[in-house]
Amino acid sequence: NLRDADAVNAQWLSLRSEDLRGLLQARPKAMTFPVPAGDAGTYELELVQVNLFADDFSIVLASNPKVMHEMNSGVHYRGIVKGQPESVVAISVFDDEISGVISTPDHPNQVLGRYKSSNRRLHMLHEDSMMEDHPEFDCKTADSGEAYRAEELRDAPELRGAASCVRVYLEVDNDVFVDKGGQDGTAQYITGVFNQVATLYAKENISLTLSQVFIWNTTS
Repeated sequence: NLRDADAVNAQWLSLRSEDLRGLLQARPKAMTFPVPAGDAGTYELELVQVNLFADDFSIVLASNPKVMHEMNSGVHYRGIVKGQPESVVAISVFDDEISGVISTPDHPNQVLGRYKSSNRRLHMLHEDSMMEDHPEFDCKTADSGEAYRAEELRDAPELRGAASCVRVYLEVDNDVFVDKGGQDGTAQYITGVFNQVATLYAKENISLTLSQVFIWNTTS
């Protein structure tokens, strides 16, 4: 039983576990992935596989920070909606979930993910701006100091640093650990989010790689 507020402008999807397992086993380097999109018809997602992790990537738990853990990292993709070169897509596939974001000029921020219910196959694609209950953005950085000049805001990739990739370390609070049901769920959630962030940076020719995830499995 879903409240109307949970399903505003949402497209409901039921994924077959065997299809997810097959996709994880095959791990195609590139694929076209159809997603029903309600009034927009069907999105044909043109995706290429990406590696989000540094060679020395590890997961560390606050309860025993000297031990390095590995993870079932799933498989991660980015790309576009076919026929919409200005679109941006980031998709992550795990053994029980597909998560990601689809952005087109007409629908700027559509979120794909598993719905919180006992049916682990039930997913929804929804435009977050249409949801009744969603957090408002509030920047806490003081608007002080000298303003940027117009020429400083122009795209100038030749001025970027020489490093080919920026290593990112993430620390995850205990409330996320509890909400996601433990280490595996937390790692899966945070790497899916990181894929979405890294995709936006890649569009600006900035490469990000994940070096370590520190999880507060104790009070943070």
